[in-house]
Amino acid sequence: MITGMSYEQSVRPYKAEDPTLTAAAAVGDTTLALSSVAKFQHTCAGGGTCDNVFIGIGLGTESIEVRQIASIDPATSTVTLTQPLSNAHPVGDAAGTEFTQYRWYPDVLLDNIFWHDHVDGIHNWGHGLVGQLIIEPKGSTYHDPKTGEVVDSGTIVDIHTSNPLVQGVVNGSFREMALWTIDENPNTDATLNLKAEPWADRLLENPDQSLLFSSYTHGDPITPLPLAYPGDSFVIRTINVGPTVDGLHIDGHRFSLENRYFDAGGKQEALQLDTLKYGISEKYTLVLQGGAGGPQHQPGDYLYENSIDRKFRDGAWGLIRVLPGQSSDLLPLPGTSAPPSTLVPVQSGGRPPDTGVAGNPCPAAAPVKHFTVSAVDVSLSNGVKGPAGAFVNGSPVSPITFKPDPLVLHVAAGDCVEVAFTNKRTVRSSFHVGMLLHSPDSSGIDAGYNSEQTVATGQSRTYRYYADGDRYETGLISDYGVPSTVPDPLEPGPVDPARDGMYGAIEVAPAGATFTDTVFGTPVNVGPNVIVHLPGKTGYRDFTLMLGESDEKIGQNQMPYPVDVHGDATINYDTAGPRVDGPSMFSSAANGGDPETMLLRSYPGDPIRVHAIVAPGSEQQHTFNLGGLSWPIDPGIPEADSVETLGVVPQGVVEAHVTSGSVGDYFYGDLRRPFTVAGMWGLQRVFDPLGCPILGLDGRMCGMPLAAPTVTLTDPAVGATVSGDAVTVAATASDASGIANVQFQLDGVNLGSPDSSAPYSISWNTKLASDGPHVLAAIATNNNGVSSTASIPVAVDNTPPVVSLTAPLTGATVSGAAVSVTADASDNNVLAGVQFKVDGGPLGAEDTSAPFSASWDSTAVADGSHTLTAVARDTAGNTASSSVTVTVSNAVAPPPPAPPAYIFGSQTVQPKIDSNAPGVAEAFKTTTANSGSVTQLRVYVDAGSTATSLVVGLYSNSATNHPGTRLTTGTLSAPVAGQFNTVTVPAAGVTAGQTYWVAILGPSGTLKFRDQGAVAAGSSEVSSTTGLTAMPTTWTSGASFSDGRLSAWAAGTLTTTPPPPPPPPPPAAGTVLVGNAATEAKIDSNAAGQAEAFKATAAATGSVSQLRVYLDAGSTASSVVVGLYSNNAGHPGALLTSGTISAPAAGQNNTVTVSGASVTAGQTYWIAVLGPSGTIKFRDRGAVGAGSSETSQQATLTSLPATWTTGTSFADGLISAVGIG
Repeated sequence: MITGMSYEQSVRPYKAEDPTLTAAAAVGDTTLALSSVAKFQHTCAGGGTCDNVFIGIGLGTESIEVRQIASIDPATSTVTLTQPLSNAHPVGDAAGTEFTQYRWYPDVLLDNIFWHDHVDGIHNWGHGLVGQLIIEPKGSTYHDPKTGEVVDSGTIVDIHTSNPLVQGVVNGSFREMALWTIDENPNTDATLNLKAEPWADRLLENPDQSLLFSSYTHGDPITPLPLAYPGDSFVIRTINVGPTVDGLHIDGHRFSLENRYFDAGGKQEALQLDTLKYGISEKYTLVLQGGAGGPQHQPGDYLYENSIDRKFRDGAWGLIRVLPGQSSDLLPLPGTSAPPSTLVPVQSGGRPPDTGVAGNPCPAAAPVKHFTVSAVDVSLSNGVKGPAGAFVNGSPVSPITFKPDPLVLHVAAGDCVEVAFTNKRTVRSSFHVGMLLHSPDSSGIDAGYNSEQTVATGQSRTYRYYADGDRYETGLISDYGVPSTVPDPLEPGPVDPARDGMYGAIEVAPAGATFTDTVFGTPVNVGPNVIVHLPGKTGYRDFTLMLGESDEKIGQNQMPYPVDVHGDATINYDTAGPRVDGPSMFSSAANGGDPETMLLRSYPGDPIRVHAIVAPGSEQQHTFNLGGLSWPIDPGIPEADSVETLGVVPQGVVEAHVTSGSVGDYFYGDLRRPFTVAGMWGLQRVFDPLGCPILGLDGRMCGMPLAAPTVTLTDPAVGATVSGDAVTVAATASDASGIANVQFQLDGVNLGSPDSSAPYSISWNTKLASDGPHVLAAIATNNNGVSSTASIPVAVDNTPPVVSLTAPLTGATVSGAAVSVTADASDNNVLAGVQFKVDGGPLGAEDTSAPFSASWDSTAVADGSHTLTAVARDTAGNTASSSVTVTVSNAVAPPPPAPPAYIFGSQTVQPKIDSNAPGVAEAFKTTTANSGSVTQLRVYVDAGSTATSLVVGLYSNSATNHPGTRLTTGTLSAPVAGQFNTVTVPAAGVTAGQTYWVAILGPSGTLKFRDQGAVAAGSSEVSSTTGLTAMPTTWTSGASFSDGRLSAWAAGTLTTTPPPPPPPPPPAAGTVLVGNAATEAKIDSNAAGQAEAFKATAAATGSVSQLRVYLDAGSTASSVVVGLYSNNAGHPGALLTSGTISAPAAGQNNTVTVSGASVTAGQTYWIAVLGPSGTIKFRDRGAVGAGSSETSQQATLTSLPATWTTGTSFADGLISAVGIG
């Protein structure tokens, strides 16, 4: 828009004004050849050239880009750009200045923004020079609903997002339709997104007007047809681009004009509608409640239309298709899945199939209200004007000869409504109801591929609805059959059946409401004027007013402006005029009496609800007024703005909640003056209570209030949290006239039947209610019919706590007088406590605060299996439990068996490496100093041994001083080279001082072992039998040798306590006394400052003077500390000696000299290593057995501690490290 001193904002047609490329331009080009450059040459105001303008290249294409001209060459008709091109452009692309760039920043959810041409909008809007800028939730992406491809524009788009559009309503991805009602297009008066499906065109194909919207008959309309799956979040972004007020009706769905008003419980408050009134340039975001298919997610085709009837007829209508099954035309929204595939209907050219079912939207417990309704023709005489047809209660003969009222049915929220409908007209008819829940089987419209909904003359069908009453009061009744009215010569074209008078309403009162006649007080549920009785409170007077007209001219964009209404202007088929416009127009005295329109009767201060509806088939918006009374613009929103006049379009409704004024007469009706003059108004009459001219509301004698009873809810307590299926709800009530009954309610819905005798109580199954806050009420009614209500807040909590017994673990063995029993517990509401139990009996008192624990004296129960249980309880009384089974063991355990004792043999790793070929057995002579039972034979296998198994045997000494009879034998698979290997054998007794022979055999591979070398002739000999796989029972001597003192020894149980054996001779200097000399395969490591000790058994007695450790090639430790520890109950004990290796060499053995430390053969020691800085890498054998190594508890050591503190224990063992001495 060009305003004030702003820069130029308009653009001229670029094809007429701007040059084009005469040569194609490639990506990266900076020179353009143009058909003319004259437009870009300018002389500066102060002299010189001002040619450096910005131009657009590729005007009118998706490849448009803006660049600045650096220079112009008129001779070659070229321009040079300051920056290279990003896109390629063909010959003929326009390049010039007829464009404008805009930039906006959407800092909040502005929903949809209208943008349009502002040079000649009155002509250009109808051609489509309009658009929407839609602000989606932050982080959204936009996708083609069929392919899923990313798009940046389009009228039907899927919005993928994890952020809410409306918190609690649309929390994630949704389907979106951008919709413009564009009027005054040159081809038709009304379009939707520049598309229209005129009734007249369809009636040329098939003249049956009841089939206008059937895709079976005509195929789908060309107007926008969005697809969705049931329950998909669905949003319509709509703007009125017409010169007048439009209405947008969405059938089978509801929406609110204020999407973001919520009560304290997070529920939306705003009134729900199915028809939007919006004026020129007004924009709305309509969030369909419950998503596609409405709150009950009903698949089917749903009509939407411009509710201004001539625009509806001109083709401004379309369909929303909620698919019953998966379709290749629609991808599911993220996080959702499509229903199973089903057959898709196709155009047949005929009528829709008639399923004969009404569908059932009603909950099983909903009370059913039955109505018998007939569609009849109306034949009036004596010049009386009225409708050509009407919906009537009951089954009268058609045509009727009296003037009816529009059909108004009254139900309470929560009612299931069944309508037994009979068509007695001479044309086809149907029964359609808005707002109430229903399936497409009761839609009353042959829309899309829905089943047959209209009824032929003389036929009947049942329609079924559920009046949930969720923030609405009025459901419009209309007919989608065939009209009988002849088209007006001044308004040629099809006629809406509503023009016949085929309309009405279902009014939904609060739950539990009943209805009576205003004159006699008898029960009634039909009529435009009733008294509504509400449980426990004063009811209200209810008036339904249906405004109807057929004027297409008033208010249109034409001159001279018409001021006279063409056709009737009625309220409930009646008119108050025409009367002469002037000061006496509304005077009953001056005009011979009251107008024919309905008189709204009340007493001062009476609550009143007026439902003002503009009937379908009408052409105009109307401005409804109640003679100076004001009402909230939205009765659902607390403290909403108050209005005295409100505009309403065809199929729309004004819900006016007012309080009657002082005694006197007041105006009501349309304030648009032509329609007022034409008779679209009536009177409100407020009576003086004296004389009781009309019935009073509940609790009032005429207009004067009667005394109300007193009532108090005594149980449960205020704010109590309750649970279970039998909660007692009780109340006390009293009144001078007596108490007729007390009705209990939950959230406004009756709990059971009224209790007519004291004490007043009921049993409430709270499991039928949702967890969370609720309101309990007791409504006491006295014998005068006056009620009082007492209510209290309560909370329902039927969700049990969550509990887990955390210690001891199931399967654990426990003992002692103070076993700690602990549990974790939580609750969705308030946790009361945790009771611990042992075998079902309580363990102390309930613990009422976290952390939850108890101390258990396990000595008080017998040893064996027991069950520990934690029972969590919340304040509502819900419980949950967690149990474990443990074993109690408090008996004194027998001492562990003593380890096998040394009996005889050499525990020293002798210096000579000896070997035998596979299958050769060799026996070595030895004398035992002890008596006992041998159960183990331990043999040192040298590092170079390749024997895959080791067979050992113990033989007696023969009379000829050779091995004699085999006493015992055993086999060890996979012996470990470089250490003593233990072979368990059947027990064999030996006697101190006797000679025995220890024999060894490697059945396969070379067996290498250690002995002392030459000792004495006959110290060892081989068996004459070779190829052995086991020790022979009786030895057969082969070659004899002087080698003796095999590194092998026998262990078992001593039967005597002989004097200790003489100490072995000290090993030669440089002998491995303790540790593993082999370079193992497994690479292990520790971080800087972490010490680790490895268990080792001394092979010989002596003094360790050196410690040697193999460091792996990847070690980065700058120094290494090595130490030797004593054994302390299976853990490292005291530090015996240690030394530091400065600048250790990786990939080899490293040796450090240490202070001498004595070791004894057969005893356990620990070799510890530490890298104070850098990662130390070393070798060990890997998993050997639990407790084979452990780290120090200190993790930042620079030297080895004098006394070891255990950290973590491991199974890795046999580090490649030794003590030498």
